[in-house]
Amino acid sequence: MRTLKTLVAFSALLLVASGANAAISFTVTGPQLDGDAAQEVEVSLTLSGGEGANGGILSFGIDWLLNGASVPLSAVETPASTGTGPNAGCVNTNNQFMCAFGTAPNNATTLGSAGSNSTGFNWGWSFPGSPNGVVDGTYFLGRFTFTDTAAGNVSIGNCDIRDVNFELFPCSSNSVALNPIPEPTTAALIGLGLMGLVIGGGRRR
Repeated sequence: MRTLKTLVAFSALLLVASGANAAISFTVTGPQLDGDAAQEVEVSLTLSGGEGANGGILSFGIDWLLNGASVPLSAVETPASTGTGPNAGCVNTNNQFMCAFGTAPNNATTLGSAGSNSTGFNWGWSFPGSPNGVVDGTYFLGRFTFTDTAAGNVSIGNCDIRDVNFELFPCSSNSVALNPIPEPTTAALIGLGLMGLVIGGGRRR
């Protein structure tokens, strides 16, 4: 019995040491408009449990998902753009923004360019190593721009979050629904249908 208790206590210690209490979640918000018809969705990261603060996380990558699958290029708004990002730490290519976060030396930096993966595949960040790290909190990560006609539910998935032992951390994400603007032909058909209903109703009278 004493041996069993010792093993249970040791197992619990390993779980704590491996970051079992750490929590990493992503929150997507939007869609929102900025003067054009494109649908902009933003993502933020929430760290808790202290794993980021002690240098335990080395890097992480995420994929943008549409209806739980990879985003098709046809749903992405990718004009050549040199617009300003949500803040000074953002890398901008083709209307997609990846943003560094935290305060040096406890800051995370972007890996690569958002625009090099226009469909939102493998957006990556690097954390400072021990003894530095990123303290618990909520941080803005970036913005993804969908076309005005894109439809479906947007979320974050395929998380690749690595600690100093190259072990993976689980993550979670909510989802938001896009609000597509009907294409002109679709809008016209809807208008004709409504007109037909009105005319038909008038004739019955």
